[in-house]
Amino acid sequence: MSNPPQRGARVERIRLVRFSLPLAHPLRTSYGVETRRDVTLVNVTTTEAEGWGENVALSSPSYSPEYADVSFMALRDHLVPAFYASGSISSRSGRRCGGARRGGTGHRQRERGRP
Repeated sequence: MSNPPQRGARVERIRLVRFSLPLAHPLRTSYGVETRRDVTLVNVTTTEAEGWGENVALSSPSYSPEYADVSFMALRDHLVPAFYASGSISSRSGRRCGGARRGGTGHRQRERGRP
């Protein structure tokens, strides 16, 4: 097990891995049936640690306006470049990337993660 990144760890690489998996059983809701799961994994390597995360957005904007294609685009086109531009990862740099970039303030998906 690796130690958590210390303050000021530099981002060496951010990789987005996207794929689709069939569900073992269809997911039925009042909004329809999902038979596949669109998955985006995020791999971040810093000078001090490596970590993985998963984007949990659904395949289509059914009961929530958040969905896999838009979430992937936000990561690829806005959040990942913002982290590269910041040069380091800390609890404050994440907030800077989300709020200071154009169009970041007020987005419902981003706002949910704020304390």
